[in-house]
Amino acid sequence: MTKTLYIAAIALGIAFDASAQTADPFLTIFFDRDPAVVAETLAASSACQLTEGGEELVKEAAYEWRTNPQQEFVVYGHNDTAESKELSLLISACRAIAVSELAQERGVNPAKIFIYALGENSLKSPTEDGVTDPLNRRAEVYLFAPASNAEGGAD
Repeated sequence: MTKTLYIAAIALGIAFDASAQTADPFLTIFFDRDPAVVAETLAASSACQLTEGGEELVKEAAYEWRTNPQQEFVVYGHNDTAESKELSLLISACRAIAVSELAQERGVNPAKIFIYALGENSLKSPTEDGVTDPLNRRAEVYLFAPASNAEGGAD
């Protein structure tokens, strides 16, 4: 399941529409940097592991989602520019997946979770290539109310 989700996250990240990320996130989770990470060992590295504080934030977001389970639970994974663009995209996908998996464990319906891997394409702190910046190593969670049916059809 994770591998399928992982591949989907990468595909979604490539097709990302920046206009969809105009609201402030419900919350932001920051990740540590694992300087030894390479694509082959990504899942086993600390680059995608939630800290205890990060886990608490995901639990908070899941609790909030459960108050209105019609909401979409959207996760954007990010990375800094320290690695290649390709590896940054993989790391950001791994981070979004880590958040979405914990959200599912905490009761969020998987059909309501959407993940996007942005790599280094949406830096919180703009930097040159090859620069580590903890503000850019993050996942952002958004809770969006479902779009109302403006055309008058059945809900």
